[in-house]
Amino acid sequence: MRTTWRNSLTVLGTILTLLAGAASHGNAADDKPSQDGMSPITDPVPGDFKSWTDLFAEQDHLNAGADKIAAARDTGKDDGYAGLTAAPLDRKIYLYWRGPVPPPVQDAVATASKDAPVAVMQAPYSEAELLDRGRSLPAEPLVTGYSPNVDGSGLTVSVSVSEEEGRGLPAVKDLGVPVVIDPFVKIDAVWDRLGDIPSYWGGAKWLNPSGGGCSTGFSVRFDGRPAMLSAGHCGKNGDMARTGVGVSMGAINNKVAGRDTLVIPVSSAAGRIYTGPVNPLPFPPMSTPIKGTRAARVGNYVCTSGSYTGQHCNIRIEAVNQSILTDVGWMSPEVKATSQVVGGVAVGRGDSGGPVTTLSLLFVTSHLLSFGTFATGTISAGETPLGPCGYSPGCYHTVYFADVTQTVAYYNGWGHSVAVMTE
Repeated sequence: MRTTWRNSLTVLGTILTLLAGAASHGNAADDKPSQDGMSPITDPVPGDFKSWTDLFAEQDHLNAGADKIAAARDTGKDDGYAGLTAAPLDRKIYLYWRGPVPPPVQDAVATASKDAPVAVMQAPYSEAELLDRGRSLPAEPLVTGYSPNVDGSGLTVSVSVSEEEGRGLPAVKDLGVPVVIDPFVKIDAVWDRLGDIPSYWGGAKWLNPSGGGCSTGFSVRFDGRPAMLSAGHCGKNGDMARTGVGVSMGAINNKVAGRDTLVIPVSSAAGRIYTGPVNPLPFPPMSTPIKGTRAARVGNYVCTSGSYTGQHCNIRIEAVNQSILTDVGWMSPEVKATSQVVGGVAVGRGDSGGPVTTLSLLFVTSHLLSFGTFATGTISAGETPLGPCGYSPGCYHTVYFADVTQTVAYYNGWGHSVAVMTE
């Protein structure tokens, strides 16, 4: 199977080139003019991969195995799980576990190993134990975030002061586990492409009653009705959300501040997001269909596409299940991802709520079917300021986002019926 998969890459490369260059003056969802596809990724290809096609093919291959392993866990208890990585640069899945690995997970590892190498590593602590140890940290004003290390070795704690001062904080000293200090970290919620119309797509600008601007994330079916996901800090329940040109979309509901998510009911929506630059004039805007969802995995590469700064790729996930303190309060669980380009932009103010995606390869048996964009998260915040870019007054090297699979699971767990729209 691996040989067939490798041989498909040449065909895939041709398809990606055609997708990047194709222009369409309409699509199946509605007749909004757009170019179908994404801007070509021109950043240097990481590692020894010959192309971005090769990298995303390897990442997709590893994610398929990681998904099998994750699905075998008993998430209702502390079963010893510490973390899971699917980094294409490693060309291997790493599963970190404290203590004996339960038989169902062992079986899943064996199944995943038939297609991709899997290394099972012992961890000093489980993810659940580390998260429990960190629950006291938000009470410390100088702590700006924390997350369990994916290898179960301890906690990474970000602070607004020096490393030495951070280690001296009572809340940090009392953790009782090894700690990595990330000093001088300030995380800003990145709220403010422009005038979307029904059927609504993700990655478009919307305004709250105060005039603050954010971005739509993904179209969803929420209890049977069309709606848009966005960032919770962008508005409050009952606020009327308006497009970037002031047209009413719908009144915000189901805001969950701690998870930085909210819902905007709309008249109609389609499973598609805006891609490419914010304003591609004289050409039509670019867009691409959403083919499904993918959970965020440490080591994966993702793209952002907010309404103020447009599409950015070559962004690598560094941590999951992170708790962060922003200028609008604590958010959790969040995913941390950083541009791999020196001085590269991951996100900007106004992109909040916008889509985070990964590229995935779709197969039918051993034959390549198509190339697709999958929903991974909605943008929350940024870190490491870079100055203005695009239409944003402030851009950032690191992005934090809410994993859309966790957001959907949360709403469904509270009795709603939620699913990301696809096309």
